Amino acid sequence: MIREVVNRKWVDNKRDFTYLHSPIEDSLIVKKRKGGYEVKYLVQDTYADNSDLNTDEELFIVNYHRDFFIRRDEIIKEDDVRSWYQGERIEQEKAYHIFKLSCYIHSGVALSLGYNFAYDAQEWNTSHVGVILVSKKSWKTRKKALKVAESLIEHWNMHLRGDVYCLVREKYDDKKKRVSHDIVGGYYGYEEALKELAGDW
Repeated sequence: MIREVVNRKWVDNKRDFTYLHSPIEDSLIVKKRKGGYEVKYLVQDTYADNSDLNTDEELFIVNYHRDFFIRRDEIIKEDDVRSWYQGERIEQEKAYHIFKLSCYIHSGVALSLGYNFAYDAQEWNTSHVGVILVSKKSWKTRKKALKVAESLIEHWNMHLRGDVYCLVREKYDDKKKRVSHDIVGGYYGYEEALKELAGDW
């Protein structure tokens, strides 16, 4: 069992290491190397932001709930979305496939395409004030656009529930004194992060 001690150090009595970060214990990889050890592990990426999820002009979401508000006014405005929901044609339909976005808000946020939400039985917690826009130029058919929209929603949900990780590598001498460390963040999904951790990064 790894425990935190003063000055935010994590002591691993079982392996006799003191880590710089709080490891997810199931992810620990310890290897003997020339002159010492290499330890790799995952930590939750608490600094992950959503800026890389919504910068693309070909694939993005907008949502107008006070607890989850994302806009792209240079491409589509809230009034456009409102008009589209009311059955009116909007200019953006020429360049984009547009899909309805459900936003379930209750002790957190979870997103879903359309009204296919398991949470929709609790209508009072689910808002329908957003859309996903997918470029027709890049994804010509609605079927392909739907697939990429689902992938974007999956990434957003991983971000929103904290399923984002950093890879940590610490090197120790033969007396188990740390000599170097590296950390790289922004890996979505625990299983995918584990695969990256096991590789040569």
